[in-house]
Amino acid sequence: MASLEERVSYLEGAHTSLATKADVAELRAELKADIARVETTIIKWIVGTMISSVAVACTLTLVIDRLLG
Repeated sequence: MASLEERVSYLEGAHTSLATKADVAELRAELKADIARVETTIIKWIVGTMISSVAVACTLTLVIDRLLG
């Protein structure tokens, strides 16, 4: 069985960079922040779209009512 040093040197040769737990935790935090930011943006767009849709529907209803009434 290969010694620990041999195994580590093999891994270092096979991979240009190895991530530590801290690196992975930092990346995970960055990804969570990015996902939260995108989610917030999507929610804002959905709310804005719904408000404008209701405004258009109300306007059309008012116009049709005045034309027919």
